[in-house]
Formats: sequence, C-alpha cells, structure tokens
Amino acid sequence: MKTEEFDRIDRFAVHLEEILEKAIRNGEFDWLCRAMEKAMQGQDPSVSLNVKMKVELVHKDRENAMRLSSMGFTASGTGEEARTAPAEIQFDGATIQTYQVLGNLHRAPHDVCPNCWSPWEDKMEVLRCAHCRAEMGVDVFAVVENGLCPNCEQGTVSPEKPLCEKCGRKIDPSCVVWR
Repeated sequence: MKTEEFDRIDRFAVHLEEILEKAIRNGEFDWLCRAMEKAMQGQDPSVSLNVKMKVELVHKDRENAMRLSSMGFTASGTGEEARTAPAEIQFDGATIQTYQVLGNLHRAPHDVCPNCWSPWEDKMEVLRCAHCRAEMGVDVFAVVENGLCPNCEQGTVSPEKPLCEKCGRKIDPSCVVWR
C-alpha cells in the first residue's frame, strides 16, 4: 500500500476517534457505561468486560489485520453486589511511523511489522519479526524524518548524534534511513 493511501485511511481513523471522543464527552455513551457496570456487579474483581470499536486494515492475503486505533470502555468486577465500579474509557493505538521495506516506503503503527502486519513491539531491540522473519537493517529500515527518535518519538537523533537525549537509547545506523 502506498504511503498516500495509508495516510488517507489513517486520517479517517483519526477523524473517527475525534467524533467518538466528542460523543463520550457529551455523555452519549453513559447508558453503555451504566449497563456494563450493572453487568459486572458481584463479578470476580479479576474479570473485566471490554467493549471496543476498532479500526483495522484487513488484507485478503494477510493473516494479520493492522490496527489503526481502538477505543471503548472497560468495567471490572466489583466482588460485592452492592458496590459498582465505574466503567473506564480505553484508548488503544500506536503512533504511525514510516519504514523502508524491501526498497519501498510503507507506513505502519510502530508496534506492527510493516511487512506482514503482525505484532512487533521493539524493532530496534528485537531486530527480526517473529512472524515473517523480516529483519531490521536488512529488509526493514525505520525512516528517521526530521531527526525524530524512532524509539521514543519525542527526542531527536542524527547521524552525528545517534544517542537520543530524551530516552537515552542509541540508534543503530544500520537500521535506519535518514530523511
């Protein structure tokens, strides 16, 4: 998928999140929270009920879907019938990064393999995707745009200063492409 196509879909996911956040602030999901809390009264406190809306890309030839965002509510068991535990809002998503995969630019959440879309949490430490075996510095390169650290996405790095002052991690120059 071309980066422009991905960005258009990601803009849709962000817009949907904004609409849902506004609806939550306006109390439009209060009825859902109350119903969840009622359902969980007297349940084991180690058990939770989750209701989520997810935005995922699904490809007919891929085993994994790529999560762009997920938001919803969770309510835990109270252990006591008389008491209610409030439902909590849950947001689940990852920032989007650019990667060079086998010579082509791809965009994907930072916790996903940009090649096969399976979970891949810390690409700069665990250099090989457990699912498709794509390897950082060989098949996949993190694209460092404007010096933004690919680890913490808050600090800055450069070829001359590969140590991020924010997270303290050093960028392996063999795993990145600088832009």
